[in-house]
Amino acid sequence: MLTARGVGLCRRCNACVWRMPALRLGRRGRIGDEMDNYYERAKAIRTKHLKYFPQGCKILDVGCAEGTLMKYMAERGYSVFGVDNDQRQIQAAADANMPVSNEDAISFLRRHTKTYDGIVCSHVIEHIPVDHTEAFVESCYDIPLAGGAVTISKAVHPSRNRVNSS
Repeated sequence: MLTARGVGLCRRCNACVWRMPALRLGRRGRIGDEMDNYYERAKAIRTKHLKYFPQGCKILDVGCAEGTLMKYMAERGYSVFGVDNDQRQIQAAADANMPVSNEDAISFLRRHTKTYDGIVCSHVIEHIPVDHTEAFVESCYDIPLAGGAVTISKAVHPSRNRVNSS
């Protein structure tokens, strides 16, 4: 539930949520420049993840949601599998013909050690309860085969880069 200031907690994972600011004119003088910047950042993040994995390797996408990153990787020749505990998101990924499992990430990771060449955790760690974060990261590092990689990225909201004066 959101407060009058637009800040609240996600009912499912207790992550902080807030209302997005209204779109305003960007540097090029048009509405939507902020979204252009968002999609450019998202593209850059996808590209950064992939630079750690050789073409065609087997990658696990932890917290795959609707499978957007999985689809991007599959289109570039990677063998992908996703895991997420949100049934609606997993159904959307399955409807897009992405191979997925609907279960808790830590449980899945503990059962599949040394199974994948690499793991991608994009915008997931902020949804892991604080008291499970260490177990989550340790479980991620037990998964890759020898020479494999684990990439973890976290969403950062620009407003968190400055001190709140109120």
